[in-house]
Amino acid sequence: MLAAATVAARTRTTKHLIYYYFGSKEGLFQAVLERAYSCIRAAERGLNLDQLAPVAAIQALVEFTFDYEEACTDFLRLVTIENIHFGKHIESSPAIQGLNVTVIDTIRDIVQRGQREGVFRREVDAIDLHLLMTSFCIHPPNTVGDA
Repeated sequence: MLAAATVAARTRTTKHLIYYYFGSKEGLFQAVLERAYSCIRAAERGLNLDQLAPVAAIQALVEFTFDYEEACTDFLRLVTIENIHFGKHIESSPAIQGLNVTVIDTIRDIVQRGQREGVFRREVDAIDLHLLMTSFCIHPPNTVGDA
């Protein structure tokens, strides 16, 4: 992480204000993560996936996720940094946990609708599907073929 003095200089504030509002650089990073996850989850809610057929809903969510993560490289950087820290900021943030459960619940609902309609297999797990979607958006498979 950047030194508090560097963060203060880049944000045209002081170290004292950063520590006053956020308690520490860790607190500042957690607040930034909370805001980033709040933004993506709000955008996901705007997709109205419950109005789409299950296959179309999953496709729309995958396309949205890919486009969002491609356009919002800062979000990807934050997630990567958090992964390097083994998710400790997410683990200690009830706000992020509450935000992230919404996308899992949405996927679970879509999958269950698809299972009832016979278009999705019974073995599909919402958390695994979310991880798979996100990982393909971050590290897309090679679609060009072997060199």
